[in-house]
Amino acid sequence: MRRQILDDYARESAAGDRRNVSITGQHQINVRRIEDLGALLGEQLDDKGKSAWKPGVFRGDWEKLIKRMESGESDGAVIFDIERFLRTVEEAFRIVAVVRKARDEGRRVMIYDSDGEFDLTTPQGEKNFYDAAVSAQYYSHRLSTKVQRGNRQKAERGEGRRGRYRPFGFEEDGHTVRESERPYAREAVRRVLHGGTWQEACDYLNGEKVYSSAQDHTDACQRKRDEIIGIKYRQYSCTCPQRPWEPVSLRSCLLAPRMAGYVKLGPGRILGRLPGEPIIDPVDWHALHALVQSRRGRPPMAVYLCSGKDSPVRCKDCGGHFTIQTDSKKKVYEDGTLRRHYRCHKSAAGGCGKTIADWRALDKAISAIVIDRLSRPEQIEQIRSAQEARRQQRKPHEDKIARLEELQRYRNQRLNEEQDSPEEHSYWSADLKARIQAEKEKLARIEKAPMPTVDIDALDDIRKEWKTATPAKRKERLRQAYSGYQIFVTPGSSTEDDVRERISAPVPIPSPKSP
Repeated sequence: MRRQILDDYARESAAGDRRNVSITGQHQINVRRIEDLGALLGEQLDDKGKSAWKPGVFRGDWEKLIKRMESGESDGAVIFDIERFLRTVEEAFRIVAVVRKARDEGRRVMIYDSDGEFDLTTPQGEKNFYDAAVSAQYYSHRLSTKVQRGNRQKAERGEGRRGRYRPFGFEEDGHTVRESERPYAREAVRRVLHGGTWQEACDYLNGEKVYSSAQDHTDACQRKRDEIIGIKYRQYSCTCPQRPWEPVSLRSCLLAPRMAGYVKLGPGRILGRLPGEPIIDPVDWHALHALVQSRRGRPPMAVYLCSGKDSPVRCKDCGGHFTIQTDSKKKVYEDGTLRRHYRCHKSAAGGCGKTIADWRALDKAISAIVIDRLSRPEQIEQIRSAQEARRQQRKPHEDKIARLEELQRYRNQRLNEEQDSPEEHSYWSADLKARIQAEKEKLARIEKAPMPTVDIDALDDIRKEWKTATPAKRKERLRQAYSGYQIFVTPGSSTEDDVRERISAPVPIPSPKSP
């Protein structure tokens, strides 16, 4: 009589979970069971870290096990327990169909666990198998509900979760800040927010020998890690090299909600707060998030000096304001970025829609004009006011309010577009609203000041400030320099010399006529 060929199948949905027997332990028990049955070991198959309950998870070895039984390469399987094998009744139907097909072909397929067997060729065996599947599905569903409830409670208590690697900036528990990494994370954010590229931020961190917390473990090290069971995220240290930062990994790290002190559970389901001071100031984190999102798709208008309704730079043909448009032929600059140009905004209220100039060429020409205007002593005296000290008191608060309100509008837009859930939005906006209210209270205690002025005494100082200023600051300087005036640009080509020739002298805005 031919000896049965039985495959050994093991599964572990979470490595190191104290409730489970490890993959190695399951294989050992299954092999002994096969020997006790007097059968031959076919293949050892396992799906490590693969949930049998979570929809969409593909268990490759489980599929291979089924195909081997269908083809007759094996006469069944030995599993540690039914819950390691299947978690839904639908899977039980599939196994029974395989057994029936084998029976029609004159073969017998059996399923064994650590202390029993399922003879699916008999009505009683089939019923027992279905009952076990129902119990397994009930257990899985109940366990899933308990885990979700537990994760929710942990998030509400401010206990962050971690993934495969220790999250950068945090200890192994996922929520205690690692103080040695905090200043580097903040400096990387500062560099990106002040116009630096993600690659430059990566170069800075790698140059300081501050690397990603992801490690490429050797085979020996990985086996040693796998042997650690009983504590799911037990701290384990080794000398395996850490990965240098790359733009994608650094962006993903710094944009993680935990960096700003938020605990997120699932895609917008619930948020909590981590204890202690966040690694990144929440306002800076929101600004970073907005900056990254603004670079996806249409470019943000705030980056471009001459764009927007509040800009004094206008179309010569119709007086309309400018918007930005990406080159339709996908042409690029020397640095590889897409070419963009100013276009007169076309709308029902007016605007010819003509192409004005390459944005870099026009911004360069307008910058030179602003620097020249603000470097003249007589012009500086003209725009200064007697209440400079009071303006200096108001301006920091006004700038903060403008920045915070811009971030608040960004968050409101994401809520309206259903990119953020109401739960997320309430947490995202809580810090912003509190900061806005605090700044408004400070501002209310200061008497309203006149129009801001520019306190620049030398051209070198002006150039230095302009070079290092943020796009928003440059636009502010432009509005200050030409308050009450408009600069007109005739639509045309984008060469720098031609653009300069098409820029008019400042023209005073006519006062409204009395009725």
